[in-house]
Amino acid sequence: MGEGEVLDTVPPQGSYVAKRCPVVAQLDADDSLEMEKKPLTEAQQARADKGDAFEKEIFAAIIDLHGEVVTRVEGSSRADKQAATEVAMASTASIVLGGWLPEDIKGHRAGVPDVLVRVKNGWVPVDVKHHGVVKQAGTGGERISELSDLQPANADWVEGLQPSVNALRDSLQLAHYRRLLEAAGLASGDPIGGIIGSDGTLWWIDLAEPRWERGTRTTLEIYDREFYLRLRVISRQLERNGGDERPPLVVPLQKGECKGCTWRDVCGSQLREVDSVSLLGGLPWSSALRLIKIGVASRFDLAGLDWDTAHVAHGDTPTASRVDLAEVLAITAGLPTPTPLSSALGRSKRTRLKRLESEGMSTVGDLDRLDRRTTKISSSRIGYLPGLIDRARAAVDGRPFLLRGVDRLRVPRADVEIDVDMENGDAGVYLWGVRISGGASAGQLPRYLSFASWDPLCGEEEAEIFARFWNWMIGLRDATVAESRTFAAYCYSSAENTQMLRIADRANVGPTRPQVEAFIGSEHWVDLHAVIKNQLITGSGLGLKEVAPLAGFEWRDDDPGGDQSMVWYDRAVNHPDQRVRDENRARLLAYNEDDVEATAVIREWLSATAFRPIEDFAPRVLS
Repeated sequence: MGEGEVLDTVPPQGSYVAKRCPVVAQLDADDSLEMEKKPLTEAQQARADKGDAFEKEIFAAIIDLHGEVVTRVEGSSRADKQAATEVAMASTASIVLGGWLPEDIKGHRAGVPDVLVRVKNGWVPVDVKHHGVVKQAGTGGERISELSDLQPANADWVEGLQPSVNALRDSLQLAHYRRLLEAAGLASGDPIGGIIGSDGTLWWIDLAEPRWERGTRTTLEIYDREFYLRLRVISRQLERNGGDERPPLVVPLQKGECKGCTWRDVCGSQLREVDSVSLLGGLPWSSALRLIKIGVASRFDLAGLDWDTAHVAHGDTPTASRVDLAEVLAITAGLPTPTPLSSALGRSKRTRLKRLESEGMSTVGDLDRLDRRTTKISSSRIGYLPGLIDRARAAVDGRPFLLRGVDRLRVPRADVEIDVDMENGDAGVYLWGVRISGGASAGQLPRYLSFASWDPLCGEEEAEIFARFWNWMIGLRDATVAESRTFAAYCYSSAENTQMLRIADRANVGPTRPQVEAFIGSEHWVDLHAVIKNQLITGSGLGLKEVAPLAGFEWRDDDPGGDQSMVWYDRAVNHPDQRVRDENRARLLAYNEDDVEATAVIREWLSATAFRPIEDFAPRVLS
């Protein structure tokens, strides 16, 4: 079988395969794995359940609005539903809910679109998603319909909208259904599809419009590319299952979606075994892929590149002009070593000459100090190479370093310190938690306080919770300053800033936006994330859950995280059993207390640790 061919035995694939990681498709087809898939987390299961419930609500609304022209497909098996769908699409119905389209055996496709809408010359697919699909924007617009009229020809053009981060992935599913409809001879003349988002409105997309990848690709083009890649991946894996010794077509890369993937243990094990460069914290997967393709496959490889050469090419900051060192070497090839670079290169491109001179290179012979391997990759689109090398060195060394140019780490400290963390759900912020240390009333011993509500949250309730927290915090600040003592409140990252400003904009109680802005901009409010980002290289991510373990902190909960806390909050407020509500309220308070404790532990760790400068890293450990 040729490299680009697909086995006839590849089973029909559903609408999710094109938008999922191709490694998932490969592992799903691998019958040699000893490790099993991880089950869905509580948060993932809760989202799935909410999605199912939302779909039922939308179906009920469509039936209520459109009555006799709607057919709801029923059946206990695939064959029954496919037969019922065929009957429905051949009837006078103009809307089919829950249909199962005929399989496209030649194209290896199967699909179950949520909604099918008849237009004048065929059918268009519509999917229901319990998330936003468009967002506010300064320019542009989108075609939107209300549920009362599902005909795309009647859609309204609404200015000031653009697709959300979910839109392309959702659109790939529509493209999958479009290809199925085409194979069955049922597709409309216009290649369009729709998504009903969580706001209950229907967003229409022209699947043949080049609106993705900087306006160069249509949804159908991206779908065809991604779907066929996965067919090839599955085909190769099926051959490997039968004894073919060729390597798999794709290898794991650490990506943002890996954290919630059911195959995360399998891929994680493989990534750690080879020290994949994709494990480097904050490295985009596209940059990792490019590094691997040019031979820098591990963090160890990246750490071993020459920083000075990378600095000549990239400069002091990610926004500095690039110097093409390959061009420099090509121009100077064969010239006598004493030849001044100013003569060889000319002075028309001052940046490259200045950059070389700053590293003590003034003659052609001095260019021998450039590391040829680093030179070869310095022009690749992988990001700011000097920073990547430093981060890789911190990663392989296993401990943080001071950023270049930072002589010692500075952490704002105060006599009275509070650590702040909020918890929010879909309806808003329901909990503000603080850890206070240094307060006279606490006898100098740290203590935890919470400002929360366990009633169903509304805007007024959210504002009152925030006002209680704000008044307490500002009261403590004012009392501390009046005693000629210093005060500081610490957060981790800017989520609290965003929520405080949002609530202040809408609330009739509590602080005004100018008051919140003044506090955020004062010396009394410290973002520890920014303190670390501007002074340390950790070699990993800079999130609270990643940095706190470096400081020796562990959460009491086995599965801490913002997604999980939303599940606990739903139970804490809505579960019919009071015992379950109490258990989840206690769990949320403990989780929040651990978050503020983690911030405090990080602060003490930063203050007490003598971090080495990254300049002291010894490249010889990589030899």
